[in-house]
Amino acid sequence: MKILIIGAGCTGSALAHIIKKCSSREIALTIWEKSAGCGGRMATSRFPADSLGESCSLDIGAQYISNVEKYQQAHADFYEDLKSSSVLTRMTGEVEGALPDASPTQHYISSKGLSAIAKHFVAQSGAELCVKTRLDSIRLDSNGLMATANTGNSALFDYVILTIPAPQILALSGIDSLLDSTEKSLLEGVSYSSRFALAVKLPAGFTPPVSWTGLYVTDNPCVRFICIDSKKRGLATSSTLLVHTGVPYALKNLERDKEDAGLIEDIFTHVQQVLPWLPTESKVLRCHKWRYSQVHHAIHGEPGYFNPKSTSNLLLCGDGFTHSNLDGCISSALKTWTYLESSLQGSTRQ
Repeated sequence: MKILIIGAGCTGSALAHIIKKCSSREIALTIWEKSAGCGGRMATSRFPADSLGESCSLDIGAQYISNVEKYQQAHADFYEDLKSSSVLTRMTGEVEGALPDASPTQHYISSKGLSAIAKHFVAQSGAELCVKTRLDSIRLDSNGLMATANTGNSALFDYVILTIPAPQILALSGIDSLLDSTEKSLLEGVSYSSRFALAVKLPAGFTPPVSWTGLYVTDNPCVRFICIDSKKRGLATSSTLLVHTGVPYALKNLERDKEDAGLIEDIFTHVQQVLPWLPTESKVLRCHKWRYSQVHHAIHGEPGYFNPKSTSNLLLCGDGFTHSNLDGCISSALKTWTYLESSLQGSTRQ
């Protein structure tokens, strides 16, 4: 039995972990990830040593994990595993300007960077991880599904599970023949917020003169959130900042290249307005464009996944079928496994 998972973000990695843990069958798991590593929208970027000192890393997507009361029991095994493996620890830093929690909520960070969550799940799954490998096309075969990567390589799988954002699913070559008009409409109804992320390194020895670790900004047309990433993670390195723009600013500039010097300068100027103490010699390490940041409208009812009518061998899942946070991804992975387990049992009986 060969299963291909597309995407090594939180849903794909959690699903691989669940399949390995729960399946009684011998399954060869493969994960194709288009970027250079695991994490998806919980990515951690690493930067080599430079003129401002030692190497560093920053979370450039999600900044911390919020485990709300609804999921604290349902997903307890996952959190205990991540905590006992020193992947997650309780967040102690102050987040200024955050809205009050609507219910008892536990907040977590990872000193290793939040991409460590996906890396941990993938390592536990034993899956073959193929990075810099993007699914370009998919077609139905008499013996399963034929998947072709950007590398030109094609392979036949018994099941293919897509965990990527809905617009990327719809853009796949061959997907039109696997989805009917109603299914396409469902995916077209999934919408996402967008934002830019700016990674900034402060001069060696400089300590930000503030008590907060994270700051929500409401009075700037560009900046929405700032995190002192090094402080959040308790790192004994030069201070690093991660800046997220607001959604309106991102939508206005969405088609600009993330390496556009004018765009980077504009965002940094707004950061200086919010943080007048920011040293002028601070260095912008990277600007990242999150075209699909958080799910704005998920598929109605949050089913967790769906299986197209054309074939039982293709599954679509991810936060577009639930909601955007770690618990949403775990929920999607669990519901996908419930279907997959039933399908595998059915094929065994046949």
